[in-house]
Amino acid sequence: MAPKFWHGIKVSYEELEAEAQRLISIKKQSAVRRSFIVHPQSKTNTLTPGIRAAIEVTMPGEAVELTQKNSSSVGLSIAGTVSARIDGAELRIDKYDVWSVPNMAKVIYINEGSEPHVRLTFSDSPLFEFLHALYLSDGEMAPATPGDRQRDPMADFIHRLPTGGSAIKTYHAFIDPEAVEQSACLWKWEEVKDFLNKIEKDTPDLRAAIIGLLWNPATGRTNGSTNTLTACMNGGVVQIGQAQSGTWRGPIVTM
Repeated sequence: MAPKFWHGIKVSYEELEAEAQRLISIKKQSAVRRSFIVHPQSKTNTLTPGIRAAIEVTMPGEAVELTQKNSSSVGLSIAGTVSARIDGAELRIDKYDVWSVPNMAKVIYINEGSEPHVRLTFSDSPLFEFLHALYLSDGEMAPATPGDRQRDPMADFIHRLPTGGSAIKTYHAFIDPEAVEQSACLWKWEEVKDFLNKIEKDTPDLRAAIIGLLWNPATGRTNGSTNTLTACMNGGVVQIGQAQSGTWRGPIVTM
């Protein structure tokens, strides 16, 4: 069967603003104010086959706790300010900031300001759903003592062979790999913009001068914002020939 390709779609600012205003108009509630941005070819409320996008609103005075799940997400603030408590870390999120939510993180959004906070979120939940592996927590946590389990010493054992540049590990390495702790990351727009503005723009490939990969160091050489999502932010002063434009007023975030 030939693959079925999805056509590109555009969701305008006006459409996002209208939906944000509808969410704002909803009477006070404990659940998150959320609407999904769905591709017309999707049968599972997704924007692409592997990404679910949503617009969310937290009103002044509201505190919303999200359901813990084993998927991860990246958020883009488009209006207002909010405090995000993610696994105990508190992040102040302002307009145009980008942040990540790691797998199984406990997330609470608290709006202590005077304006609604509006954000776009991009989740890898569809990937887990496709694998029939998406897990949503029921709120009950099994008792555990940090550090009460030690990896088998043979899990890190390496025997390097004298020829061929090869090596052997024991089976422990396969069943007990080293855990890489994931934590929330915050990319402040003003800091990213300042970095991009200072990069030399006289380069054959302008993309290298105006696109910043929002990197989570815990992802290492895979260069992700989370283990499965990679976000890039565009901005800065752009020079084409002898004409130079002003500083960009807002970011362009790509996933």
